Amino acid sequence: MSAGEAEKRAAVLVVDDSRDLVKVISLNLELEGYEVMAAYDGAEALRAVKERRPDCILLDIMMPVMDGWEVLRRLRADPETAGIPVVIVTARTSDVDKIKGFSGGALEYVTKPFDPARLLEVVERALRPGAREEGDARRGERVRHLRLATLYEVARAVSGTLELREVLDAIVDRLLHLFDLAVCGISLLGRESDRLRFAVANALDPAIREELGFFRVTMEGLGSEVLERLRKGEGRIRLRNPRLVLPEPSPLISSLENIYVFPLKARGELIGALVLTRGSPLELDREEEELLEAVCTQAAMAIENSRLYEDLRRQHEVHRELLHRSVTAQERERARLARELHDGIIQGLVSSLYRLQIAMAEPGGLSPGALEALQEARRTLDASIEEMRRLIEGLRPHLLDEMGLARALERYVLSLVKPEGMELELRLEADLPALLPEAESGIYRIAQEGINNMLRHSSCRRGEVGLSLREGSLELVIRDDGVGFDPDEVASGAAGALGLAGMRERAEYLGGELKVESSPGRGATVRLSVPLERIRGRPDGADQGPHS
Repeated sequence: MSAGEAEKRAAVLVVDDSRDLVKVISLNLELEGYEVMAAYDGAEALRAVKERRPDCILLDIMMPVMDGWEVLRRLRADPETAGIPVVIVTARTSDVDKIKGFSGGALEYVTKPFDPARLLEVVERALRPGAREEGDARRGERVRHLRLATLYEVARAVSGTLELREVLDAIVDRLLHLFDLAVCGISLLGRESDRLRFAVANALDPAIREELGFFRVTMEGLGSEVLERLRKGEGRIRLRNPRLVLPEPSPLISSLENIYVFPLKARGELIGALVLTRGSPLELDREEEELLEAVCTQAAMAIENSRLYEDLRRQHEVHRELLHRSVTAQERERARLARELHDGIIQGLVSSLYRLQIAMAEPGGLSPGALEALQEARRTLDASIEEMRRLIEGLRPHLLDEMGLARALERYVLSLVKPEGMELELRLEADLPALLPEAESGIYRIAQEGINNMLRHSSCRRGEVGLSLREGSLELVIRDDGVGFDPDEVASGAAGALGLAGMRERAEYLGGELKVESSPGRGATVRLSVPLERIRGRPDGADQGPHS
């Protein structure tokens, strides 16, 4: 009798809840001379093994009553069955599941759908003398490779977002599956309170997940002790059978025999802790600790980056709020000054002009010299009134209130004194929706600054001012064919930087974006785009500023 013939008469237990698949596998094995046993759930498989020890087990994972993971765990825990070679045959294809299978003691891992010929080769190899020792030697390398691949996935998931909660959830989710944890959580050190507080925690078991609040309370109660030990430089802390604040009975009690805490450090400073546990005693070997330390390094860097991002975002929001208040106060002050000039100084000047005209109209009472002096005074008053009206118009153009943004811009451009030989084309969409007063004023100011820059500095022959609706946004374009400039040089502090900075600040206040395209000798284009939904006026007139 050859060794091959002996192997072919070996007994193989096929465990799968699909009866059709069991028939297919059994038929192929029987054709090769194997004796086949069958079971259709995990509990039935354990009973079959107890009645008769098979030489090899083909084990599915997703089954009713008891899944394959629990069957594998019980087989390895029993000295009578620990040596039976187990080949996992499953539709679960992730690296995490493969890690779980090999770490649990499986000799091989075959994914569905599979080639029957390959499955037969795997069974034959599993039954060879020395297969278990060879499998044990290969298992460690396989697990290391798969865990490193999964850690890469963690790094990729963490690097894919700057949102703190998304980063924390990604780390916890990957570690739960990678190490088959009962609970995984992350505590963060408060910046002001100097306390460890749970930021996120999760569990694979729904029953445990429902009681995570008690786990949080327990860990926060241990926070002072844990924080002190971590600050003393302990690389990891193992809490054995901690006193848990739990209701009786609780699925958490049997799942928390050991709790491990790993420090999270960024730039050498402690910023939090990784907390993990699983039901059976969690003995971490050196390789696992190194992998977890690598995860902690990635997690700490991601958390620190996310916090910096949130700080910048808060600062940006504060800046926008301050800018809103500044611009609003500035516009209100302009409007107040315009009213006072109109109602005070202008009225006084007009009254003086009327009195002067009355004096000049008195019959036969003025010498030619006096009459000439009065006429000169009248011309001066006329010029002063006109200049004052121009100043008032600059402070708060009344045409914005009376005629809207497009017509006000049109009147402003037509009133300008253009360089000789320059053509200035207007493309203003008249049928604009009602806008917030602050938005009309802000866009008008940006247009004023851009047009004045073009007239003063571009030396252009042709300019263009456009105002239109485009894809849900209001777009202002100021373009010329003049000498152009280097935007980077201007932004670094050259002449004109303050003007552009002011335009950008107003654009930011409106919730829009200002782009400047130019280069020496190629003209310039200033383009403002503001989402219409942020600046559209409200029909009830209760306008409070650009919508945030």
